[in-house]
Amino acid sequence: AAMSRPRSVSDRRVFEALRGTIGAAGPAGWTLRQVADRAGLSPPTLVQRFGSKRALLAAYLDDLADRAADAFPPGEPDDDPLDRLHAALLDDLGGAEADPASVGHWLALRQIAAADPELRLRVRRAARRRRKAIRKLLNEAVVAGQLRRSTRVRRLARAVEVTAEGAAAGWTIHRTRSLRQSLRREIQRVLGPWLRR
Repeated sequence: AAMSRPRSVSDRRVFEALRGTIGAAGPAGWTLRQVADRAGLSPPTLVQRFGSKRALLAAYLDDLADRAADAFPPGEPDDDPLDRLHAALLDDLGGAEADPASVGHWLALRQIAAADPELRLRVRRAARRRRKAIRKLLNEAVVAGQLRRSTRVRRLARAVEVTAEGAAAGWTIHRTRSLRQSLRREIQRVLGPWLRR
């Protein structure tokens, strides 16, 4: 049988183009043509590969769930778990260079997807894996002596997840500090009662 030609543009590159397009155009305003242009594909090729906007979004959310734990990579033994937590939460929202519009669009996309029963399952799977990764880093912080041994890690992980989303949403409106500063300040407030002095 003839071997199929390798794809010149990977799915990962398409997904990165989709995220960039949604960040620029918004979760309701993006088009397949914009994604194709950003990824370096022809629109018909993109349609042939994914089928529709909704199918592309579903594939992207599946990939996001598969890679949720990768956003919180294991560090070296002497790395600071809480510093890694702050960095991972910032990266999940687009990184230090993210602008308020793109962060707002990204948060809005999650809400729009959550209103669709099928897409909501994908969003929830990614959120659960993200929360599990947060929990792992908090457990490492307990072992490293940064957090008290009595820390309710499961409960704290939920609070960190919700606080990060809320801090990002607030930052898109107030913008008094950088995203990094706003996120770190709010997360530190949540961690505060559990920090070892």
